[in-house]
Amino acid sequence: MEHFLLQLAKTSAIGGAVIALLLALRPFLGKRYRARMYYWLWLFLAVLLLLPIDYSVKSAPVQIEAPSEHVMVWADTQAVMPKVVHKEVFVPEDVTPALSSVPPGTNLRTAFQPARRMIEVSAALFLAWLAGVAIFLTVQGVGCVKFRRLTRRWSEPLRNDRYGEILHEEASALGLTAPKVALCPAVSTPALTGLIRPKLLLPHEDYTEIELRFILRHELTHLKHRDILYKLILIFANALHWFNPLVYLMLRAADEDIELSCDSAVTRNMEKAERAAYSETLLKAVRSKGDTVVLTSCFGSTVERLKRRITNILDGRKKRRGVGVAAFILIAAVALGAAIGFAPAKSAPKTHGAYADVEDYLMHKMPSIGSEVSYYPYSEDGTVLEEIAAKVLDRKLAWFEQTGTVSGLASEGTLQSWTYSYLLKLDAPTNGVRLVGGMYEQDGYYDLEGQGGHNLVVLQYADGSIDVLYDAYVNDNLDFYGYHNSYEETIYDWYVTHCNLDRTEYPLYVLDWRDVLPDDAPMGNYPVHRYDGDGWYIYIPVSAWVSGVGEPIWYSSYYTESTIVVKTFDTPLSEAQDYFEREGWTKETSGIYLRDQDGQHAAIYLLDRPAGGHYEVQTFWYDQSDGVNEWGWSAKTQVETEQKILACMAKSFTVDERFAQTQAFSDALSAFSAEADAAEAIAYCPSGFSSTLGGLVTDSDLLRELKAALASIQPVSLTLSEEDARKIPLHSAGFILYDTVPEDSSPFQKPDYFLWNSYIVAAKDMSVVGQLNSDHRSTFHSAWNRQSHRNADRSDDSEASTPKPTAESIKASAVSSVDYGGFLWFVADGYFSRYADTGSVEQLYKLPLGYDDETPVFASISVIAAKIALSYHVGGAIMGYDELRLFDNQTGAQTHEISGYGSFAINGDTIVKTTGFMPPAAGNLRISRDCGKTWEPLGDPKYLYDMIVSADGDTVRYIGDPGSLSLHDGYLYVTGIDTSLWDGSSAQIPETHSLRIDLNTGETKVGID
Repeated sequence: MEHFLLQLAKTSAIGGAVIALLLALRPFLGKRYRARMYYWLWLFLAVLLLLPIDYSVKSAPVQIEAPSEHVMVWADTQAVMPKVVHKEVFVPEDVTPALSSVPPGTNLRTAFQPARRMIEVSAALFLAWLAGVAIFLTVQGVGCVKFRRLTRRWSEPLRNDRYGEILHEEASALGLTAPKVALCPAVSTPALTGLIRPKLLLPHEDYTEIELRFILRHELTHLKHRDILYKLILIFANALHWFNPLVYLMLRAADEDIELSCDSAVTRNMEKAERAAYSETLLKAVRSKGDTVVLTSCFGSTVERLKRRITNILDGRKKRRGVGVAAFILIAAVALGAAIGFAPAKSAPKTHGAYADVEDYLMHKMPSIGSEVSYYPYSEDGTVLEEIAAKVLDRKLAWFEQTGTVSGLASEGTLQSWTYSYLLKLDAPTNGVRLVGGMYEQDGYYDLEGQGGHNLVVLQYADGSIDVLYDAYVNDNLDFYGYHNSYEETIYDWYVTHCNLDRTEYPLYVLDWRDVLPDDAPMGNYPVHRYDGDGWYIYIPVSAWVSGVGEPIWYSSYYTESTIVVKTFDTPLSEAQDYFEREGWTKETSGIYLRDQDGQHAAIYLLDRPAGGHYEVQTFWYDQSDGVNEWGWSAKTQVETEQKILACMAKSFTVDERFAQTQAFSDALSAFSAEADAAEAIAYCPSGFSSTLGGLVTDSDLLRELKAALASIQPVSLTLSEEDARKIPLHSAGFILYDTVPEDSSPFQKPDYFLWNSYIVAAKDMSVVGQLNSDHRSTFHSAWNRQSHRNADRSDDSEASTPKPTAESIKASAVSSVDYGGFLWFVADGYFSRYADTGSVEQLYKLPLGYDDETPVFASISVIAAKIALSYHVGGAIMGYDELRLFDNQTGAQTHEISGYGSFAINGDTIVKTTGFMPPAAGNLRISRDCGKTWEPLGDPKYLYDMIVSADGDTVRYIGDPGSLSLHDGYLYVTGIDTSLWDGSSAQIPETHSLRIDLNTGETKVGID
């Protein structure tokens, strides 16, 4: 909207300048050039004004600073406190009052009166402009309607048949079909009206034959030139620029030049006497002139215009066409538009945030949670009661931790992501709060959200202070983390989207391709994730395509052998094109070559490589049988869809030099290797740990093993100015700050960054770092473990020993962590561990490998029922399952295990769960009385428990309802559907009941019908 208004203003200003120039030169040019030149110039300007598009060149020499997008006003509104389960968005101090300005203990329910509200200037201006357009067109339309009604009322057929004969003669001479003609005393001069069905109106029949011929020839010339359409274009241009007075002057001048051009065309081959007679006819028409009517051409004219028209008619001098002058003016107008661009609005950079740090923000947030919340109570008979309100007696933070950092994207400072959770003490009966869906109680305080806390995005300034940009509770984390590979990617995408940055300058990591992919594309093909190569990037679906090893290649996960691969060649693009054409490939469109042979199909996309050579995005698919398996799946149909998906992926391939690897890397790596040879040491930092856990590999037997892995390191240049760093998108792995390496454990200087989730090798001057691919991570990991064991076996405290970790370093680099029970519990480097204040780290559980059989699964830690809960997902999205393990918060021993659950409830050693596989079936309830070691069915097998079943057309949908399982006093309270009353179709979905199940007998009773 803002961009449109800016372009409208720019177009109006340029058009106005050209109009003013043409009007100023009109007396001079009118004597030397035909009126037709101005006729075409006005038409070009009208089209230019109708198309307020941005055609300015990149880095235009004239840059106009865009005005501020927002203006602040005070609105007398009452601040509304959020509920417990809520979503909040906080913006910097210059948009919203800072919570830090509220004194501690202030009731924030009344502190925010009145509240600040943001109003967009562009929205207000757009509505004002739109209203002006509507008013202008309404006035013009009303005039047309009135004239049409007037002429229809007073029109009558011609009485003189000779008039009709002359009309057909003159029309035939001009190669036209004669329009309808009628007498209309309501008009004072002959006029042509009507765009689609033109009609000629004569005020009377008292014309001589020569006068009638002049009049008819004039009006028919208007018809031949399509001057009614010409005037319509002018009217719409005037409507769009109703605020520009010069456009109104253009309309008046153009209307006159239309008549001058028409007069010139009619009298071009006349003798002087005929021109005089034509002028006399004009003089008779002006004696009874009427008001000008929109979308008509009148033979008569006003006195002022009549003088210029007769002068033009009687002027016997031969005038030039003026093509060169018109072309020069048009080119100058276009060049002026191309040379003017809009620069982003400048504002004074902010150097200090609203809060001292994240903890300061959270302390100020606590009072704003509200003094009253709702909860579900227990009932004596076990029925589910309506939620009731309770006063909040106290609030406290349960935990908060940093999850990611991105530098160089926001010019003001560093972007960080955090998670946190809070607990509430309620004015409610002891053990009277029904805890469901992940809620828990700790020392009389309750977590009533049960969603895993809140996500925060903050902007940290150089002085350490912050502004909070985003604060929302975590549900399944798809609305924030989604399908990203790291929180660094998440922050980057959120900020680019939130600030509406140019997607070509800042391509997102994750895109939703539902509007790009074909309608029959399986769900696994969207969203897509950006893969960054050497000087390029491409988008690949996150789950339906699996990557190969050693090169950028992806295969269909449906085992159809459909493939896409990106290759880089040193040969010029022209030679590649010649090769494919010589070999008989079909050239479909520019840069795409096709071949079908023996059931194999290929489409090769060729692109130029700025550094020399060319890229080839190669896609392959193969004919399949058309058989259908027991689930209704057909390989042939799958490949037909995959062919379209391959095309979408290939077309997303983008050459971007910002992703290019530097030539200096090879030299830096050679110099580094030489120095490592001399020092017999290689410094590196393992993934998931602070660099204070890093050190030197000094054993000469291991150096050869490690150096062999350096050949395939992916380099990334970090020698950038602050301004350049903001322009370069992050690497696909993301960036995170690199802590100081103790001087006594490394000969290398402190680097600025290291790549998350990978291993690092750094040149001494830190101009280049390298990222090892997955094939070599295990080599480095095992080498470091062996080196660590050697260091641990030494009796002396040598310089090569590994420094002890700290709680701060673990929190900064752990995948997930929580402080509870006197320990720091965390997940890092594939292990669930705990850290004690003594500096010791105890590994409690080794995480299984994920879907790629190389990287441990992603796990998160929380607190459930006063125990440490470790949760992760094993296997694929369809056939995989969720795993939950509970550990004693003092001994660290595992106490409970729940696998493949949809939802669950725990009371002591008793666990009740619903199975988590889709589609669900009746009898999906299980109970374990020994902390998850053994399971047995529970309840009535005809019931489908803890699911909401709904119908969408002919489709039946199953939606999990976590939060409806509750264990209390020997009973389970849950919702369920009696499947014996349902055939599984969408015709009639059965009613969902609240149920009570006896844990000892398994008897199911309907609580509320």
